[in-house]
Amino acid sequence: MESYAVSDGFSSEDLYRMLPSVNDLLQMEVTQPLLRRRSRAVVVNAIRSTLDRLREEIAGGIHTPSTMKERLEAFPTILEDDLS
Repeated sequence: MESYAVSDGFSSEDLYRMLPSVNDLLQMEVTQPLLRRRSRAVVVNAIRSTLDRLREEIAGGIHTPSTMKERLEAFPTILEDDLS
């Protein structure tokens, strides 16, 4: 995997700042169907787990702002897959 650094015009802190909060994700319209099908605790745990994986990916240096944006746009799908 390719690694990116501050010399590429951004830092890992910039990528961490892109991550939404658990509460923000719970408020999203796309999350509401999951909350109707599953308990809040289960959905919260899945969100935290997915965010933890994204943090690990950032720490591993595999994301740029562009790739992080793509992952965040796919977050609802990733979350649904985690819950199935």
